[in-house]
Amino acid sequence: MIRFITLDEVLELHRLLLEQSGGMSGIRDLNMLESAVVQPLMTFGGQELYPTIADKASAICFSLVMNHPFIDGNKRIGHAAMETFLVMNGYELACSVDEQERVILSLAAGELKRESLTEWIRAHLVQLGDVIASAECDSTKTKDSIDARLECPDWIDSLRVICYTPIDSRHRHTRQTRHVLGSAVLGRAAGIAICQSTEGKSASYFLFGCDEQWKVLSDTWHETLEDAKHQAEFEYEGSSKTWNTK
Repeated sequence: MIRFITLDEVLELHRLLLEQSGGMSGIRDLNMLESAVVQPLMTFGGQELYPTIADKASAICFSLVMNHPFIDGNKRIGHAAMETFLVMNGYELACSVDEQERVILSLAAGELKRESLTEWIRAHLVQLGDVIASAECDSTKTKDSIDARLECPDWIDSLRVICYTPIDSRHRHTRQTRHVLGSAVLGRAAGIAICQSTEGKSASYFLFGCDEQWKVLSDTWHETLEDAKHQAEFEYEGSSKTWNTK
């Protein structure tokens, strides 16, 4: 059974997006917002107007972006709602965040029609967890090639690396934690690293989710190394057995 995103979930997602990346809160047009949220469920003559997952994802994205229901953040919420809908139904987009953002900007500018958006989604749609997040579209990697490429540096974002692990077939991405970059809900990281900060009176630790070049995509702060490792296992089951120490 398909799980549709609700109005309350869209409102909460919009709040989180503004909290993270800024913007003016408030609804510009509640009717247009409600219309956008129910768009994937629409029927005509007893037939679904949007019969496939790609159709429905396109419908929620297109409607939220083009209906302009919020005072600010319409492109971001359209993108994030689409990604969230896909994740809730066991799918994700095998494409970089930059590529996704370019598509959303083209959509908002009127350069991309809904049908073209649907075809783009369909072309990049994969089962959840099938593709490791990377900087390029369609960049599925084998475990051996990942291990060969991922040489974790000693320092990430000016913080000393304590331990790290590539994320590969040994791990299960639980999606118990949702990370948002810009307007995109991030997929699985290519690697994770725990780094130590010595600011303040005592050491603390950051758990970084990274791309294949160990560029930071997401981070969470923890008081202890054990807390950081617990969070890592919570997000990537199996990581407790694959840590490499520096």
